[in-house]
Amino acid sequence: MKVLATAFTLVLMSPHSAQADIVRLTPDLLQTVEALAAAARQKNPANPTQAANEFFNAFDAAFGTPSTSATTVLVRKDLVVLFTTPLERLKGNYVDALRELRDFPKTPDDRVILTIAPQTMGAPNIERVVLFHGDRQVPAVVDQLAPREFRNSFGAATRLGAGSVAYPPAVFDGTQPVRLLCFGDGRTVVEWTLSVADAKKVR
Repeated sequence: MKVLATAFTLVLMSPHSAQADIVRLTPDLLQTVEALAAAARQKNPANPTQAANEFFNAFDAAFGTPSTSATTVLVRKDLVVLFTTPLERLKGNYVDALRELRDFPKTPDDRVILTIAPQTMGAPNIERVVLFHGDRQVPAVVDQLAPREFRNSFGAATRLGAGSVAYPPAVFDGTQPVRLLCFGDGRTVVEWTLSVADAKKVR
């Protein structure tokens, strides 16, 4: 089964200090997001695509125009590696619920998620990832990176590392550079660094 990555956008805000910090999913914020989604659905009860589009725009108006450039690690034809933040996954979950006429999500996820998504059978085999916040190695909260089977149209199969790794939200607090190393087949497959200046620019 091929694993595909959805390039969610990211929003960071720091209204009370010079230190950047990921937007936390507080009860007030969750209430605001659900109200935006409910209003879009009520206005377009028989047009879920339009409801999702209106919510998408209202969300950006409320929380700022997002950008993925700082936390997109790698996007190639064979491999996608990226981080997503809690607020943007919440946004994506509500968009999906509106488009598919499903109930709104009730359990928010406050972790930073790293996604490893091979796109072709020739992608590098990532077996392990290590994340640093400055000089400190950050342990994963949950590690679901594992070998997955990929098949092409001719029936040929291979196994490649794919999945997600969750980290605490403080990893993107804007006080230290963030460095990611992805290892596989006895070598470093991906090496990526986000500077402090770039971390503070993430919106």
